[in-house]
Amino acid sequence: MASDRGRLSSAISFLKRDPYLQRLTHPMVPVVDRVGPWHSQRQYSGEQRMSPPAPSTPSIRHHAMTLEVVTGLHRGAIIELESGTCRIGTDDTSDVWLGDPDIAPVHVVLRFHGRQMAVEAIGGDVSVNGRIIAQGTGVRSELPACIDFADVSMRITPPPTRSFMPRLPRFPVVWHKTASRLVPFVALSTTIGVLIVYEFIGANQADANIGPSAAPVTLDNQTIDSARQIGAVSRQDASQALKARLSQAGLHLNVGQQENYLSVSGEYTPDQAGTWQQIQHWFDRRYGSEQMLLNEAQLKPEAEAPDLQLRAVWLGDNPYVIDDRGERLYPGASLSSGWIISSINDDRVLLSRGDTRYALTH
Repeated sequence: MASDRGRLSSAISFLKRDPYLQRLTHPMVPVVDRVGPWHSQRQYSGEQRMSPPAPSTPSIRHHAMTLEVVTGLHRGAIIELESGTCRIGTDDTSDVWLGDPDIAPVHVVLRFHGRQMAVEAIGGDVSVNGRIIAQGTGVRSELPACIDFADVSMRITPPPTRSFMPRLPRFPVVWHKTASRLVPFVALSTTIGVLIVYEFIGANQADANIGPSAAPVTLDNQTIDSARQIGAVSRQDASQALKARLSQAGLHLNVGQQENYLSVSGEYTPDQAGTWQQIQHWFDRRYGSEQMLLNEAQLKPEAEAPDLQLRAVWLGDNPYVIDDRGERLYPGASLSSGWIISSINDDRVLLSRGDTRYALTH
């Protein structure tokens, strides 16, 4: 009996001297320190845990329109357009400077509205997606788009559409392997379950209950009518303001209201080209975010000079002129080019063709 007690006390004293058991009695003392070639890991006994590092916030980058020079002296250049307006030309103040020949100081002006682009041909004709835009006019185009002028070709691309779907967490490879093995089993179980339900409730009822059906959707007609009226009123206000501006500037252009935009048609003289461009800029600043303006106005060609060569002018009681063929032409006479002699005065001969007037001095 005494020998058994002696053995028990020796075992207890041995256990007390064991360093591993001493660590187990203190929960904050490290039990295992393990350092491997790829990681350093420390385990603790008790309830102490290491908090995982907070996920870093992804940096937000501002996306802009991208201009790429495809052909020309600056071929291969790529520029990000941060502003809503881009002036292209040889002038030092241009947003995009070009050194190619036959380029005007301000050749093209680009204005961006969402995923659309307005192109204004200032210094010469411009091609937008193969469509020729005459100098002094403009057009709106969807993005991406290709513009060509002189010997330069450019491509304008919008920023990529940002995804609003949250990023799904990544699962370990073992989970993917397990899920791939369970797919056939789940598919087979689902098929058997559907067959059992189909046999149990009957073919007709199963077809009626399982088959997809679209729930009828009822729209509020009053809400739709109100939205249409608001859009019509806004377009009407923009149309009236544009007509007033054109009238004040002396431009006799026609403003039409289409289903989703306004259009301007007619002709203007070369002297009125600058005024018409200013009115377009005013409309884009005032109504560009709400209404689209389609420019169909054309530059009026200069009047062709009459094909009348004067040899002599008689200013008597019945005045007349003698042309290069020796014929007498009196007021009211018509030329082969369509010009009509309106009057013969002391210092000039007036001719008219439609609304165009021309004066020949003598």
